[in-house]
Amino acid sequence: MSEPPKVPPAGESRGSQETGLKRVLSFQQPARASVPEARWAWYWALLTLFLASLPYLFALLVAVPHQFFIGVIQHSDDAYVYLSWMRQAMEGQATFLNRFTTEPQPGGFFNVYFLLLGNFSRFTGIPLLVTFHLARVGFGLAFLIRAYRLLRRLFADENERKAAFLLLCFSSGLGWLFPRAWMASPTDLWQAEANTFISLYLNPLFAVSLWLMVLIFESLWAARQTGRIASGLVAGIAALFLANIHSYDILTVWAVWAVFLQALLLADRSLSGRDVRAALLLILLPIPAVLHQYLFFLHNPLFRKRALVETLSPGLHWYLLGLGLLIPLGFAGAWVLRKKTEKVSPTLLFLMTWAVVGLAVAYLPLSFQRKLVMGSHIPWAFLSGVGLVYLANHFRISWKAAVAAGVLLTSLTQFRWFYLSMQYIQVNNTESNARIFLSPAEISAIRWLSRNAENQGVLSAPLPIGGVAGYLPGLAGVASYAGHWGETPEFAAKMRETLRFYSSAMTDDERRAFLRRANIRFVYSSLVEREAIRLLPSSGADTAPADLVQMSNLRLAYVAGEGNEAVMIFRVQ
Repeated sequence: MSEPPKVPPAGESRGSQETGLKRVLSFQQPARASVPEARWAWYWALLTLFLASLPYLFALLVAVPHQFFIGVIQHSDDAYVYLSWMRQAMEGQATFLNRFTTEPQPGGFFNVYFLLLGNFSRFTGIPLLVTFHLARVGFGLAFLIRAYRLLRRLFADENERKAAFLLLCFSSGLGWLFPRAWMASPTDLWQAEANTFISLYLNPLFAVSLWLMVLIFESLWAARQTGRIASGLVAGIAALFLANIHSYDILTVWAVWAVFLQALLLADRSLSGRDVRAALLLILLPIPAVLHQYLFFLHNPLFRKRALVETLSPGLHWYLLGLGLLIPLGFAGAWVLRKKTEKVSPTLLFLMTWAVVGLAVAYLPLSFQRKLVMGSHIPWAFLSGVGLVYLANHFRISWKAAVAAGVLLTSLTQFRWFYLSMQYIQVNNTESNARIFLSPAEISAIRWLSRNAENQGVLSAPLPIGGVAGYLPGLAGVASYAGHWGETPEFAAKMRETLRFYSSAMTDDERRAFLRRANIRFVYSSLVEREAIRLLPSSGADTAPADLVQMSNLRLAYVAGEGNEAVMIFRVQ
């Protein structure tokens, strides 16, 4: 079959094409979306978010009466960090303490996003968990619609835009072919930042971060097209919010745009005033947020320990397998874009820069490497859309059939995530041993803590052994002694100390000293805590649960439930 006809940039007739280098490197005007096309984009964006919400609807449907659904299914530890911040905002605080530790803190940090979400619940009366999911869906929709606007600026061909958008919504990698193993399997199995569908499924932080990233790039592209300073201001203001809300991502944005401008400079030998002006706004406006994070890092020891918890990148091959078929399709799309113009177009330069730099930054010598891959899949999905349309034309395949097959083949890992979610819901447990439903006695005890122990230190079993310590800051507004693997300093040591406290391996004198040293005012005891001794490495036949009722400095303050289901709360005298 002959090569499909080359499509001139939007707004340009075939007879008026210019071949000069400057014309080739100029930015095309955005393709105007027809009403049917706009409706099409909205339909698929809404359908994507509905499908990404199905596990939560299933959890609500199968929940045993009177059980409490914690609102999240996977990665609940991180979700409850965000809920803790939202709760503090709902309580009227402007800055947030780390409630996943009972250590003294010099001050709280500022995050405008969770401040807004918490105050939304505060003034509307909407429960925090509902606000959490409203933000996940709302900003997820904003991200997808803004991504389609960026596609309209990049591609003149409607079929290419639609194929790219569907791949952005649903594609994953080759993880479905591998056993799931943290840091030793394709990243689409366990890391959501580089996967649209799983990001929109898990939490609202990823949704708003992706929205801000595409808003920045679409506004920068508009500023270069039109020269309007307003577009550059939008990009800079969005970068300011991004630097405050999810600070890691501003490094990726800066790196991508800097390398892209350098590539344009090498090709064109000059940059216009509009390039320099937009770049300065992108750099200067976020500086207050970056300085805030840096100074807080310097002067808050707890925040510094948290920031230095290593989240390193796996081998590059796991990232590439996590993109899967988007890699060959993306290179095919790059080849097609290269053939459309005499010289390398800005669209191709930008997408290839983002595709390469988005992965390269994940190997900078920083402790939070893998968090920098947020959005790195976006340019690969865009390029893959072009490649998929070309293959459909080349092999005389129906466009709809080719896109449907491409989306299906690239989205198989998403079914793996949903299958795991359904399993976790049915057994009320996840691979990290965190529970999805709490019993009536547990939720009654947590509500009592919410009324009587706000912001005070509470000892309870951590999530990895089936406890509720990671949920207490968000549900009860208290400080957990060992609440989160990354937020709690020396988490592993504190989890071992917690296990010893609930067993006869620790004497009463040692317990009293521990409670004083750890600033603990309440002790939570349920079946999980009473059975925690089985997890002690040194537990033997003579090791038994601690008899907390007999301790002289503990007073039983609340009891909920009966028998094995009983939950007791002790107040430390």
